[in-house]
Amino acid sequence: MNHLIRKNKILLISPHSPLSINSGAGQRTRLIYNTLQINNDVDLFLISDPADQDKVLLIKHFNLVACKPISPYGTRRYYRFFRHFSPWIVDRIAYHSLASKVELGIDDKLSNVLTGIFEKKRYDFIVARYLKSASLTNAFQHAPVLVDIDDLDIEVWQSRLGISGDSLFRKLLMHRYLNSLNKEFPKLIHRTNGVWVAKSSDLQKVIHQNIAVLPNIPYHYAIDDNIRYPLPWGKDNQTIIIVASLGWAPNKDGLNFFLENIWPLVIARLPDANLKIIGSGLDEETKARWSEILRVDVLGFVENIVPYYQHASFSIAPLYHGGGTNIKVLESLSYGRPCVCSTHAARGFEDVEGLYVCESADIFAKACLKLLKNREECVQKGHAGFEYVNYHFTYSVFQKAVNHVLYNTDVVDELGGGLY
Repeated sequence: MNHLIRKNKILLISPHSPLSINSGAGQRTRLIYNTLQINNDVDLFLISDPADQDKVLLIKHFNLVACKPISPYGTRRYYRFFRHFSPWIVDRIAYHSLASKVELGIDDKLSNVLTGIFEKKRYDFIVARYLKSASLTNAFQHAPVLVDIDDLDIEVWQSRLGISGDSLFRKLLMHRYLNSLNKEFPKLIHRTNGVWVAKSSDLQKVIHQNIAVLPNIPYHYAIDDNIRYPLPWGKDNQTIIIVASLGWAPNKDGLNFFLENIWPLVIARLPDANLKIIGSGLDEETKARWSEILRVDVLGFVENIVPYYQHASFSIAPLYHGGGTNIKVLESLSYGRPCVCSTHAARGFEDVEGLYVCESADIFAKACLKLLKNREECVQKGHAGFEYVNYHFTYSVFQKAVNHVLYNTDVVDELGGGLY
């Protein structure tokens, strides 16, 4: 059979701007948009309120047709009559009392915006980044909906329940919210025409006839085809690197745990070891506190990450809660540097070469010391990780997964073979 690629009109709905490629969420949005627009006409509806200069760029490069942030929770139902007294308090009360209705319900203002978009132009498909985006905009009323699940909400909230610092009242609220999600999630999935998940283990949790694993990939694989080899090694073998979005609470919490419980064990055995912290979004108070720790350099955002990976022996990913897959784990391996990570950070990468997965602070410290003392093992692990990522987490794999769901497998062979 001769399969032809039909040019579709697609509306991509996302809370994350494709301009924001310093975050994993923005990178994934950009990669999905770029893949969709290869053979289709794609417009963008952004569920946020970008700066005016960003709107100009979004209109020019990503066909932005509308942008609107989510309505405050306290504007829903009867809460709107009390919100003017104390917006923050009413919003929090509404959020917890309405449970999944504020997350997986319909936002009337967003729904009206989407209705207005369809009054001007019809689309063959709506592609939504997250089930929440499809639900809030009431996308199911307008066209077949394909959803990029990415972070499983149920998984995110379950991981938050494991945080010991939360009060009993907060845990009860989270349990209530989880129960509501467990009821609503399958109903909404049933209304979709196709689903992407970020890791293979999610296939057991999301049941759908048209589904594919859309892996998070090292972003530079999509923009620089020349980087397909492990970086050469620098002379220094005592440097550890962490690259993370430090404005995201799980990353900040995880690194704080590492500095308090693991780094002292490392530095006690190897006083010449040093840790370089790279990433944007860190508040000044935390930056100042971390900078006072022995042999720790807080560098913040850097334009070019490559030299820092080159002069590092390995990276770390101490993540203990939060959803999604940790793209920085793959980024490290893509440059030929092994990664020492927590069990939580390794979710979705259980079979990936080049990782040291650690269940406790003591094991984490021992793995760091082992690699700092043994350059040969660093190199071997780094090369193994590079080979694995370079085969399983490429842009080609990403594109095939997108098209597998979009065309319901009809044109996958035409585009270059099976999914993997």
